[in-house]
Amino acid sequence: MKEAKWNPHAGGGADGHATSSAWPAETEKAIDAGPAAGQKQRGQKRRLSGHAGDGKAAGAAADAAAGAGHVQGRKRPRGVGLEMDGSAMDGEGGVERALLQAQADELVASCRVNQDDMRAEMDAVLTKVKDAICAISPHTVYATDAAEYLTDLGMGAKMTLEFVPPTEVFWIGSYSLGTLTQDNLVTDLAVRMPDSCFPAASRDFLHYRYHAKRLLYLTCMQRRLQEQELMASHHYGVLRNDPRRPVLEFVPGLKLSFRGLRIRVIPITSPQCFPMRRLGPDRSSVGNGQGKGKKQEKLASSTNYNGSVLGDMLAKEHHEYLQQILGKKDGSAYLDAIILLKEWARAHRLGGPNGMSGFVWAMIVAHLVETRAVVPSMKCMSVFRAVMEFVARRPKIQQVKSPPAELHPESVAPPNPASFGSHSPCVLLGPFGWLNLAEHESQSSAVLLKGFAQRALGLVTKPVSALETFETLFMESSHPLASVDYCLAVYVPDAGEPVLDKDGPLWRSQERKVEALAQRALGKRAQVVHAIPRECKAIDPHARMPRLVSQPICLAVHVEQEHAFQLIDKGPSPEEENAAKAFRSFWGPRSERRHFPDGIVCEVMSWECRLSERHHIPDRIVQHALMRHLPSGTKVHTYSHLLDGALECPGSDLDSQIQSHRSILSSAEKLGSILQSMNGLALKILSTQPLGPIARHMSVFTPLANPLANKLVNPHLESKVPRCLDPVDVLVEMVSTGAWPLNPDAYMKTKASFGTQVAMALEASSGLRATATENGVDVLMDGFVFRLRIYTHNREEMFAAAGIRSELLRLSQHHGLVSLVSGQHQSFALSTRLSKRWIASQMMANDFCEDVIELLMVAAYTSPSCLMPPASPLAGFARFLLLLSSWPWPDRPLVVDPTNELTADDHRAARNAFDVLKQSAAAPSTCMFICTPKDRLSTITEARPRREAVGRAAALAKTALADMGRQTDAQRWLPAASGEAQPLEAGLMGVLQTRLDDYDVLIHLRREALPHPQQAVRQPSLAALQRKLKQDRAQSLGRHEDEGVATTSEGPSGGVPEERRFVIAAFPSRVVRSRKAAELRKQVLIGFDPVARYIGELEGRFGRLALFCHDPHGGRVVGVKWRAEAFLPQPMDPSCSHFLIPHGVMPAGDASADMQFVPDVMAVVEDMLALGEGLVHDVQLL
Repeated sequence: MKEAKWNPHAGGGADGHATSSAWPAETEKAIDAGPAAGQKQRGQKRRLSGHAGDGKAAGAAADAAAGAGHVQGRKRPRGVGLEMDGSAMDGEGGVERALLQAQADELVASCRVNQDDMRAEMDAVLTKVKDAICAISPHTVYATDAAEYLTDLGMGAKMTLEFVPPTEVFWIGSYSLGTLTQDNLVTDLAVRMPDSCFPAASRDFLHYRYHAKRLLYLTCMQRRLQEQELMASHHYGVLRNDPRRPVLEFVPGLKLSFRGLRIRVIPITSPQCFPMRRLGPDRSSVGNGQGKGKKQEKLASSTNYNGSVLGDMLAKEHHEYLQQILGKKDGSAYLDAIILLKEWARAHRLGGPNGMSGFVWAMIVAHLVETRAVVPSMKCMSVFRAVMEFVARRPKIQQVKSPPAELHPESVAPPNPASFGSHSPCVLLGPFGWLNLAEHESQSSAVLLKGFAQRALGLVTKPVSALETFETLFMESSHPLASVDYCLAVYVPDAGEPVLDKDGPLWRSQERKVEALAQRALGKRAQVVHAIPRECKAIDPHARMPRLVSQPICLAVHVEQEHAFQLIDKGPSPEEENAAKAFRSFWGPRSERRHFPDGIVCEVMSWECRLSERHHIPDRIVQHALMRHLPSGTKVHTYSHLLDGALECPGSDLDSQIQSHRSILSSAEKLGSILQSMNGLALKILSTQPLGPIARHMSVFTPLANPLANKLVNPHLESKVPRCLDPVDVLVEMVSTGAWPLNPDAYMKTKASFGTQVAMALEASSGLRATATENGVDVLMDGFVFRLRIYTHNREEMFAAAGIRSELLRLSQHHGLVSLVSGQHQSFALSTRLSKRWIASQMMANDFCEDVIELLMVAAYTSPSCLMPPASPLAGFARFLLLLSSWPWPDRPLVVDPTNELTADDHRAARNAFDVLKQSAAAPSTCMFICTPKDRLSTITEARPRREAVGRAAALAKTALADMGRQTDAQRWLPAASGEAQPLEAGLMGVLQTRLDDYDVLIHLRREALPHPQQAVRQPSLAALQRKLKQDRAQSLGRHEDEGVATTSEGPSGGVPEERRFVIAAFPSRVVRSRKAAELRKQVLIGFDPVARYIGELEGRFGRLALFCHDPHGGRVVGVKWRAEAFLPQPMDPSCSHFLIPHGVMPAGDASADMQFVPDVMAVVEDMLALGEGLVHDVQLL
């Protein structure tokens, strides 16, 4: 897996002095540019400028937003200091809406091309192209110029075109309307073909004759432009992913003052060329023989084909309609809104073949103008909001407001709008009532667009933070795996059928069929099933038409959480014979008739599986349906199961962990009943509540029952019984009374004393083994350890007055917050476990505690977004990586508010608190600030994660996302030369691999000295890695010599004396056989982690020299990364004089000169080795 190298020696602190920075180079660059890390290049180039742009954002709002960000090369909004005087704005959220409008104005100004500066040169280009084309003399064009392509259109070698120069050549599209943007400098040039090119007007629109002649006309123009050297480069593209409508796209050969311009030549014709009444949605224009001279078998209708002809016939009329309505002097807000809409669609991947084009957005805005839903006095964000409301509430059939009847191109009345609805899933009729502008939309793409519009409308209507709302709308980072719940790659073998299937390309019919089958199979389990259209980006008129049917189909599924994981699908009752027969026919022999206890008898499709595999059910359903109904040889590849192995280890699979979690909750409830019923205590116990990740089933590995932790121990134990037990925290609330001490230290001692009383009472009344400690009472019960944490709520003010935050109160509030979200989203717990496993595998768990990771997951699931909340573990994990890699941690706080308790003022207060903390003299080493309703000052991140760890995590998350995208790319399933599908190399487990070559020193640990060595992720051989590193170092340095290695011994046991080689992973078999269970029980270690203590010792002693990283789940290596400033010469520090050596030579005769010192690496390594005696196997310098 390729990823950024960890480079802590680059960068500096906020005050300009050299500081430690563990940001990889690419992340460091992104941090310097502002909080755009992880966003795509387009978003990085488009920053909000530091001025009012073109003057549209006037007043106080513009002045406030002026400091909110940057255009290319300048910094973007920091999220603080955005407040302004809102006295002039009334209504809730007025300030935020004004700031949002100012930011939108800045975005439009940075996106729009200044067309006034380029108009003269564009006119010159138009003149030269027009003169060249019109100078072509009339002649006959033969089919040999595009013989193979015309064959796919059903045309024979006798097809000819009588070429006549065009009647008109003019600009259309974004350039003519004034909505051209910098990142898409494509201008459309319409060339109107004379009607005389189609002499048989009653037949030339039938059976692809029009499309064939259109292609020949285009090739003739291409040859002329190439002869005149007006094209620097060119290729043939297509309109709306339709290979029947090719266009000539070229870069002008003229020298222009601006770069990147491309021109698309689009042949069109007049409305009078063909009879429109014969191109209605109910008419058939294509026969199965495709014009080979035989009697044609008529289709029911050819709506899509007719629309492709009508689109060319009405192109100029649509252009003039938009110019008339949107080209007015007072319509600048409309044009700004169109730019915003295009940016919104591009940010959320709503463009593309089946998406929304700028032409359709312009038509919608024109419709709203004509219906007076928007007025010229509105700002562009108000127009944007009106469009979102229109899309969110759009009915199935909608027509753009029609102009006066005298402007219609044909006197015949247009078809009934309802006739379009019977042939197209989405209908948005153009202004003349003949053309369905949404013909390219599938039902699924319309549902997706509507959902995105609804969520965007909610964000715009009541923005709690203008900056976050703006970035969510127009700059939200996205990734395919984070945008969908389930992704499947479907490979359907090519049966050699014609490229064009009845009413359009064959691959469209294939995609519609796959999508319909998957939607029917999932039923109410799915919100929407979307077959992502395969793109025909370019064609060659001298070759055959592209056969996209041979490419795999990527199927994206958004599931309904309430029904997605049900075990059975109920069908019709036997009395409904036809419906029952259809049910059995669809599902095949796996369906059955079942009698339910309530007396209902019906057809059933069962998806019984293990508890741990229920999130695979949607994949299994789609896979079964497609394999049954698609041709033989079809392959369906799924991905939802590929990370399950990350949460399993030998002896602990997912099912056993689920059962163990249920047992833990049952035992905790039983223990709570025992505690509340106990008599003889000084104070009564009111309630108990399990806390911590284990109780929420969010621990990476749920502990299994240990026979030594039972009330009665089996004397005959199996070999290798685990010795280390992880405790489950249980909050025990006592009666609040004034008798509790008012001094914090005395209060804690009293709690410990009361814990001793509880332990004695438990042993006396229930026979449970209980041990009281300073931190709680450890109780062994039913194979688990429960740590009782005593709490009283009436002493919170005492801790607050002393400047101490009650940890138990924070844990309780955190448990409630996370449990609330987990109850609403079934995939939340498993996604959280995957995220924790990834953090640990990257050796960053000592910086990112479990509570911080859970809060990040809550934000990933509940933060306002245009995306749906994730509903599968893989999607939730991808959303976590996306948040971690793209959020601007050094510049803005993350507000986590799943219950929407915080107001806009609270968000501003959080930004102000973060700004004050960042600029204070005692600025913390961490840059992560997480504000929740109960923790608005982010006390949970006061010390950790450190700034270096946040930067490293962001860079690694970005790399992991890219690697996951490559692994799940549908193109990987294209057939190889052998005819077999390319295998998924190592699944997605590669994202859990740890990069050890990023570190300077590796401390190797003894496996038997680790508490849970079986949980380790399988890593490449350390010996092989060491050989590779030596070879790389030797090649780069031009020398061949061994790296320095300090080691305790060359033997496998590390040379540690046997009496010091302690074993804590499990009791050895010989010990289990030779000792009684009662004796072993006394040697059980509860919550003991020697590696964590060792790292604590290392950080306490060498924390200013290096960073220490480790995977707590069985990791056998501690990575050491030297800090950059640690090796700068500095005066003697007596506390670490034993590992310092002089730097340089003291000048002779200058006794007063201060000697400078630097660390002695070998002495430091020897100290590390000595500190870990018995735990450390060896230390390796890299």
